[in-house]
Amino acid sequence: MITIERLERFFSDHNIPLDPDGFEDRHWRHRCVGDNGEWDYAIHWAEEPLYVRVTSTFPKKIPSMRRADVAQVVARTNAGLRVGGLSLDLDSGELSFITGLLLEGIDEDFEKLMEQIFFVNMASMEELSSTFEELFVKPGDESGDDPLALARSFHAHLEGNGWPIELLDHDTIDAHDPSDHVRIKSGCRASNGQWFCMADIQPDSDIVAFYSFYPVEVPSDRRDAMSAFITLANYGMFIGNFAMDVSDGELRFKTSVDVEDLDSDTAKHLFERLVAANIATMDRYFPGITAVMEGQDPERAIALIEN
Repeated sequence: MITIERLERFFSDHNIPLDPDGFEDRHWRHRCVGDNGEWDYAIHWAEEPLYVRVTSTFPKKIPSMRRADVAQVVARTNAGLRVGGLSLDLDSGELSFITGLLLEGIDEDFEKLMEQIFFVNMASMEELSSTFEELFVKPGDESGDDPLALARSFHAHLEGNGWPIELLDHDTIDAHDPSDHVRIKSGCRASNGQWFCMADIQPDSDIVAFYSFYPVEVPSDRRDAMSAFITLANYGMFIGNFAMDVSDGELRFKTSVDVEDLDSDTAKHLFERLVAANIATMDRYFPGITAVMEGQDPERAIALIEN
């Protein structure tokens, strides 16, 4: 009789590592390290119908602008495969290779067939990992560079300069799709106040935006005055701009830069200027914002700063 215990014994007998929590949720997960890279795999067990499925997932996701073309590559590749098949999630860009086995009526040959679907899966991933590497490269990047390199570089820049940083949305840079916005939160203390900051990196477009947020939302009865103040502040400003969400009073200052086709040294220099200009401007106008919040006339608040 084919049972979960028998399946678990099969993997144990073949020294195949699985996660220590066992099969409580009918999934085993682990990571395979091969000659051509490493990937995560999962073994899924179901009883109706009785089957086992091995799913190996590529460590990178297909960039959004490549998914339609890659779907055609997947279809052509699947047509030539004798065992297993590729699966592409068009929404997330996750690419997997799957082998499966219906267990009904194969009690005697179970171990032999399990060897085939598991080791064929691992061998296929070894081959596909090298031959499919170019699928994960966005158009125009023939070098095959990491599509999240911009996010990694800016993250390293902040970290290397002692910024207390927190990734939003995902726990690691690797967990982001290149079409995602990679958002990094931090905090700042300057001469005139303290506030939190956020970097918004768009890997697909090579754009980095950096925001400083005034720590208090503008009350509804001061939003007209604050709109006048930031309009006066923005007029003639060379770098960046203030903006306010009139629905909730969130006030922020933004600087941004496009580093497409720039070498890493130039990009790092622009990162420094991007952040420095943002912090300096927010610190300069911080007392004026506070004054307007407390009832000061916008024109007078600007005059105290700019004159």
